[in-house]
Amino acid sequence: MKGSKLIDLLKVFSPEEMEEFGDFVSSPYFNKREELIPFYLYLRSLAPEWKEEALEKKSVFRNVFPYEQYDEKQFAYLMNYLLKLGERYLARKTYEKRLDAEELDILESFVEKGLNKHYQFLINKIIRKYDDSSDKGTDFFYNRFRLAHIRLEYFNSLKKRALDPSFLDFSEFLDDFFMYEKLRHASSMATLKDTVSAELSFNYVDEINQHLRESEDIDPLIHIYQKLYLSYQDDDPEHFEAFLKLLSNNVDRTSIAARRELYVFAINYCGRKIMAGQTAYYEKVLDLYMEGVDNRALFEGKYLSPTTYTNIVKLALGLRKIEILEDFIETHSGSLPPDKRADAEYLNRAEVLYYKKDYGGVIENLREMVHSDFHYTLSSRVLYLKTYYAQDDIEPLLSQVTAFNQYLRRNKKMSASVKKPFSNFCKCLGMILRVTPKKYDTIKAKIEEMNPVAEKNWLLRTLEQELA
Repeated sequence: MKGSKLIDLLKVFSPEEMEEFGDFVSSPYFNKREELIPFYLYLRSLAPEWKEEALEKKSVFRNVFPYEQYDEKQFAYLMNYLLKLGERYLARKTYEKRLDAEELDILESFVEKGLNKHYQFLINKIIRKYDDSSDKGTDFFYNRFRLAHIRLEYFNSLKKRALDPSFLDFSEFLDDFFMYEKLRHASSMATLKDTVSAELSFNYVDEINQHLRESEDIDPLIHIYQKLYLSYQDDDPEHFEAFLKLLSNNVDRTSIAARRELYVFAINYCGRKIMAGQTAYYEKVLDLYMEGVDNRALFEGKYLSPTTYTNIVKLALGLRKIEILEDFIETHSGSLPPDKRADAEYLNRAEVLYYKKDYGGVIENLREMVHSDFHYTLSSRVLYLKTYYAQDDIEPLLSQVTAFNQYLRRNKKMSASVKKPFSNFCKCLGMILRVTPKKYDTIKAKIEEMNPVAEKNWLLRTLEQELA
């Protein structure tokens, strides 16, 4: 069973989801095959180790059905039935998160069953909610369009010969949903136009832009995506500035999903400008990161991504915003995921202290790290080497270079592509430590040509300092 779709699915369930899925399997509403209940309960007992020998098919079958003869075909059916239940459970969990969709399903059922009083009570409640909504995104525009469709179906069921407002709402909300999704998709495609060889099609986007120029009463979120699309498509800074202003003024009215998407798009736009040599965008991208953290747009669920946290530290260091940075670390370290918090906090504090030339503080913070994954170990080892070099502690420096090379050679969990930049870093540092005036140009050329190399800019600066 190891490597089967069923086991791969169960492996991603949290302990709480394993418990919930047990209730799901035990429910006769969802599961009509009683033999799946003991089958699942036994599989659940194998989590989280999922040992290979315990997952051998005949062993599993013998433990679940001790008085029956093993049947390969029957076992395959059991696995498939339980897999389908697992997929239905995931679909159900996703559905339950979408409360608006459930309300609209109920409303649609009232129309089908002719429950007019039930319909009137619920429709008034839903309309008030959409009128006051401050959580706009794809679900909002789609559900508002769907609500107008249900209202139209209800009015048609009454068989009245009159014009109901739902006719007008249906057309308007369909247009809004179409424009929002089309501009959102076009913005996503526009980000790829410089990186893919295929010709990208933007059907109807010109017509939408023309319509938006001529219309006054358009939802601000649609305008935000219009300006974002134009920023990428026309490469006009004025469009991007208009986008930033609209985003700032309306960020509290967007859903978390839409908010995150918009900030990621904006950060990527700045990244493209920086890659093109427009260094003024460093300030803009730092501002976007800080705003996205403050309004939680850049959070992943409950937590701030360690990658985002580290990116902010690196940006602020590059811009020499030390006071802002120290306040950021103090304020937001507690927002990091618990299993990564110590490493992300101590490593980034050490980076700040290295910038401030507090080398004792660097070593002290690096020693507090728990090394939750090898990426933190790699980064900390590089910082150890840079710190020992800055202190001119040659003996521990050489010892650390040797230890780092041994760690890279012996670690079997890291791919060669991950190891290469760091083994090249050690190689370049070794050349720098042995440099002489005659060898300077040769070593500089080797470092410049070598790829990939971690901390290449630091290596080149260090090489220059050796002969200064």
